Amino acid sequence: MTAQFHPEQHPSQGIQAEVLLQRYLSADDRQSEILVEQLIHEYVDPLAMIIIRRELGVNMRRPLKQQGIREENALDIHGQILLSIYQQLNRWRKGERLPPDKFLNYVAVVASHACKKGYSRSLLDSRFKVYTLLTREKGLALWHEEGGLRIGGYTQWREAGLEEASAAIRDALLRDPEGFALAGLHRRSPGKKLRDCTFREWMRALLDQAGAPLDFSTLVTAFSALASALEPPIREISITEVEKEGEEARDMLQTELKADIDIEKETVDAASQRDLWRQLWPQIVQLPLNQRVALLLNFPGADIRLLPEMGIASFAEITAALERFQEALARQWKFLPLDDTVIAHELGLTEAQVKNLRQSASRTLSWRMRPFSRGSLNRLWRAAIQLDPPRPAVYMLYVRDQKGASLLKLLPREGYANRDTISRELQLPPLMSERVWDQLPLRFHQIADLLQKPIPVVVRLYDEARTQLRASVTNMKLTDET
Repeated sequence: MTAQFHPEQHPSQGIQAEVLLQRYLSADDRQSEILVEQLIHEYVDPLAMIIIRRELGVNMRRPLKQQGIREENALDIHGQILLSIYQQLNRWRKGERLPPDKFLNYVAVVASHACKKGYSRSLLDSRFKVYTLLTREKGLALWHEEGGLRIGGYTQWREAGLEEASAAIRDALLRDPEGFALAGLHRRSPGKKLRDCTFREWMRALLDQAGAPLDFSTLVTAFSALASALEPPIREISITEVEKEGEEARDMLQTELKADIDIEKETVDAASQRDLWRQLWPQIVQLPLNQRVALLLNFPGADIRLLPEMGIASFAEITAALERFQEALARQWKFLPLDDTVIAHELGLTEAQVKNLRQSASRTLSWRMRPFSRGSLNRLWRAAIQLDPPRPAVYMLYVRDQKGASLLKLLPREGYANRDTISRELQLPPLMSERVWDQLPLRFHQIADLLQKPIPVVVRLYDEARTQLRASVTNMKLTDET
């Protein structure tokens, strides 16, 4: 159904919204804050709810314990709609763009497009799979822990009140879902392959290896990763240019910290190639041997024979990384990159296994080379806590990378701030901080409840923080190169 809102069918609402919009566009700064919040609260928010219900068939006003994956997805879309409309209102007021003739029609179109774009099929499939397994399969259960976090596991775990798996276990799962699931699978079925398993066996493998309940979002992420890795056809991977040191802060704030290395096929100049390889090579030599072989002997979009010329790695160092005799590599050198059938024969594996090894290597490198590991996250954090309260809390509680992971949760992992420091800097009571930690990243309505502020105010504070950080973090790179 195409969602349209026609002012002629609701003349009073349409006229009132237009009048309020014109008042906002001509108001002074202080008055404009009041008017934009009124616009969002009285018109944008209710209309967004209507469109979401029409497009997705979801009622987001259901109590927390009755909400399912469709409601959660809809809440994410709802936040994106409010933020998008708020940003457009700002542009219209500044004269950067002209406002539309029919404001509410515009809101309806934006909301409709957000529903279509945000209803990710692949992720939703994984969410449905996990949700269905936990709620319908005998012996499995989905429940809320005391803080409201939804967790899944074996029914006996719920009855025994077993606590959620530790952060270390969750990290191990998210870093290598295949390896984690395979280890769990072999507890019951030694030698069995993940691709030969049912979804129920995947779930049991994850839970067996964790040894404790896992939060719903972690299970969804794991299922999505397993489906992506094991579902034919196997996708080829390509690793290309990463931004130069000192420039990642600017890109980070334009895209909310990209989670992976950008994948492009265009040829990059020699300097960029050298910069990329300087960062990649130390990480490559730490990979398991078979992954190194699969990656280096057929490196997508690159030629490892150029490494000695670039001064990145000598022929001897490449030989050592591949753990072979120099004479053997010398014979293969002019034939690089090798066909996967050749690599498979050499390793005693199948061609599909070689491609899987290369994919695993790519995921590991992507994780290790995330921008925050080079100081961007630290710069973001240090700049954010300089903002006027409650902007630091609003921004850090919401901000996420492209895969939806909370950046705030990464601070302790990277050693930039512990939970006590985070609570103090964001001016959150420790008990409150503990309660929300496992729910991160929060949505706008959750932040509004937490800080006891209207949703439009939270949206405004987030956008203000984001705008200020774009300037301050970019400037920080001139004096702070941590």
